[in-house]
Amino acid sequence: MRARCDDQTMAELDFYFTEDDELPIVTAGLDLGCTFVPDLHYPMAQYERVTTLEHYKQLRSRTRLFFLLSQQFERYPLEMDSIEKPGGTVYFVRQRVGGPTIDFMGGGLFDESGSRFIRPGYLAYHSTYWNSKKRRMEKAPAELVTTYQALVKAIRKSATRIKPGKRVYWLGDDAKRQLLTGVKLVGYEKYTAEDLLKRRAGHS
Repeated sequence: MRARCDDQTMAELDFYFTEDDELPIVTAGLDLGCTFVPDLHYPMAQYERVTTLEHYKQLRSRTRLFFLLSQQFERYPLEMDSIEKPGGTVYFVRQRVGGPTIDFMGGGLFDESGSRFIRPGYLAYHSTYWNSKKRRMEKAPAELVTTYQALVKAIRKSATRIKPGKRVYWLGDDAKRQLLTGVKLVGYEKYTAEDLLKRRAGHS
């Protein structure tokens, strides 16, 4: 986990997960009372809330990014904006406005030029968010931080810590199996599975 110290300070845990690796973490989020809002282009100014694992699976092919909400820490509705596309107006969720949210960016396998790769993903939250009603930035609630920490614990419990460079990643079990068959990690394509699994620094 790392914190970025800039105008958008955030806590973030990075990982390499296949879609199969994501499912136990999504289940953990649902069990904690979270709903998952997919980052999509919507035909109306109304976002969708994912409340089951099956629903998540259905939408996962359309987006990697989901915004986690919960009655425990949701203070305001998420706000939406619009853009004009050739087929008409589409709407999307404005990040860091309302909520607040925990952001979950999935990883996933993909093929390119005859090779297979795993994308990196992350779990993160911003320390502040914009309250448009009061026109000010507000601190993320303690309940959000507690939920984030519970999900971090679930990821660390089910994954292997690797440190191929300066940044720490958590390698999912299925991603590890794929790595051992020759699949590459995006950003670390030059490393073999043996190299990556040797680079296991102590826990942060």
